[in-house]
Amino acid sequence: MAKMGRKTKYKKIYCKKILKFFKKPPVEILTKKSTYKNGTVKTSDILVVTDLPTMTDFAEIIGVDDTTLKNWADAKTKSGKHKHPEFFASYYRAKKLQKDIWLKNSLTGRYNPYFAGLVGKNMFGWSDKQEVDLTTKGEQIKGFNYQPPAKNEIHNPDN
Repeated sequence: MAKMGRKTKYKKIYCKKILKFFKKPPVEILTKKSTYKNGTVKTSDILVVTDLPTMTDFAEIIGVDDTTLKNWADAKTKSGKHKHPEFFASYYRAKKLQKDIWLKNSLTGRYNPYFAGLVGKNMFGWSDKQEVDLTTKGEQIKGFNYQPPAKNEIHNPDN
């Protein structure tokens, strides 16, 4: 039986390329050289914040969609093994590198706080609130939720 669909654009070289694309320092230090009329030369360092690399940007470079990258990473054979194990490892390593850049630049105030918060929530699953279930397997805790225990449940030391 013939296979259906287009031939994949996947290439093993993408494993190295994706890591190279995402392996960037959070900031770069550039040296600015200024020459004045009197001949004096002054140099100063400028801190430049790295743009947050995205899967969309990398996908565009290699001519695919960002969902294609995720599909390659998560693709499995009929036996349940990863179809592209090297790309699986590289893809999720790249996501960690991306998160590291975001976290370092966010915590040091280099990214706009509103932007940093949205990225954290939408790209990395962070949340503003935490829901806590104060029950035990769905049952209320008697005596804690303002439900007095039944009379037959009260311990009487005299009995």
